[in-house]
Parts: sequence; C-alpha cells; structure tokens
Amino acid sequence: MLIHQFNLFLQEASELPASFWSYNYYLAQKSFRLQLEEIAEKVNQDTKSAQDLESFINILKKEEINELELAQGFASLGKIFTLTKINSGELEIFQSLAQKFLKRTQTFASYDQKRQAIKKNLAEDRQSETDLNLFKNEGISYCLEYYLAIFKNIEDFTTEQEKKDFIEAPEVNLGFGDLPGIKEDFVREESLTKFILLILNDEIREELITDYYRCKIVIDNEEDSEKIEKALKQFICQLLLSFDKQGVEQLTSLFFKPYGGKPAIKDLITTFSND
Repeated sequence: MLIHQFNLFLQEASELPASFWSYNYYLAQKSFRLQLEEIAEKVNQDTKSAQDLESFINILKKEEINELELAQGFASLGKIFTLTKINSGELEIFQSLAQKFLKRTQTFASYDQKRQAIKKNLAEDRQSETDLNLFKNEGISYCLEYYLAIFKNIEDFTTEQEKKDFIEAPEVNLGFGDLPGIKEDFVREESLTKFILLILNDEIREELITDYYRCKIVIDNEEDSEKIEKALKQFICQLLLSFDKQGVEQLTSLFFKPYGGKPAIKDLITTFSND
C-alpha cells in the first residue's frame, strides 16, 4: 500500500539528510509518482488538494532532490489521504513523519539562509576568521570537549554494565553538574545546531554533517556499548581532523580536561586514529 511505502521512506528522511537515503528514494521515485497519478485521476480537479497533488507529482519527476521541496510535498498529502480509505493508524504515522521531515528540512534551510547572509557580507579571509572563532568557541564548548569527556568516561569503565549504564543515562555528571547523556545529546542535536550548521566552509561543514549522522545512527539505534564507543571514537577523530584543517592547534578546555589542560590537536588525532 502506498502510504505504508511512504512511511518506510519517511522514517529515514525525517531523521537523516538526503545523502543517506537518496539511493532508496531514486529506486522508489517512479513507483511513488505512478501511484499518485492514479489517485490524482479520482480527485476533484477544482480543489486545492488536486493542485497540491499535481505539484507533488511534478516534484517526483525531478532528477535532483530538493529536500525542502520534497518535504513540503509530503506534508501536503496529509489532507488528501484523509479523504481516502486509509488505515487511521498508518495515516497518523504518515502525518507525524511528514511533519518531522518538514521540520528538519526547514531547520537546514534556515541555517543555509543565515550562512548565505553572512558570507554575502564577508570576504573569504574574513569567512575563515569567522569559522576559526566558531571552532575555538562553540566548537570546543558545545562539541569537542564534551565528546572527549564522554568518551574518556566510557573508555575508563572496566565492565560492560558500567559502560551501558553510563551510555543509557539521560543525564551524566562529568564534574561540573548534570549534563545530557550521550543518547540524549544526539536527540537534542545541539552540536549540530549550535556548531556544525553554522560553519561557513562548505566542504568542512558537509563532511561533519555526514560524520555526525553516521555516529547518530549508531547512538540512536545500537545497544552494544562497544559499537557505540567505536562510533563515537570515529566521530571524535573526524572532529579533530576538521579542527586541524581549520587551523586550531590546541584544545583549550575550560571545564573538561580528560586529556590534559591544553593537548595538541595533532596529538589527539594520533590517539583517536589508533584502533
């Protein structure tokens, strides 16, 4: 059934950027379009629903994915499906996932607009300076030093149960009061919204978005603490490489110092590159 196929697709699209689901989308794209064209033939053509449906069908004909446009199209189908004989449970799931997909893409689009507005008024050297300040401030405080402290705690536990309890905890104390646990952190996506999506350098930002979501998939869905520890280590290594590429030489932690007061980024890269 079409709505069930949509729900399977939206489970991915609502959580992850297009690079993670574009292959599955292209496999299903023609089938989605043909089935919607059959529905369109039965809809009163003088209604807004018919116009919305036709617009979405046209979106499904495009070769290039525009995530926001696609999400808006899926969201517009909710009213149409309420007029058909569709299982209410499936419809409720569809509406929830479609709105979640739309919210995620709107967030990304909003950050893109902010970045473009900043870049428009800054020369390239000033853009690099802006990114460097971002890395040294939000990048360290919201992202790197937190993940280093979380990882060191997980690594230092001697039993599987201790590791699991720490990973699953909604809040943890790293020496400076309660903070979100690692799973809760990836639910809130603060590192993404307060650091990664603000990076002006397209190459570095896109690489970190991919690395972030690769780690998030494991953190959100895996129960094996060893696999979570490995995924977090790989993500931290990629973070460190991006800091090095941006020109940050030392980690100047204000609170968490699991690897000393001012460890060199290159030394940390060596540590986290080892299996």
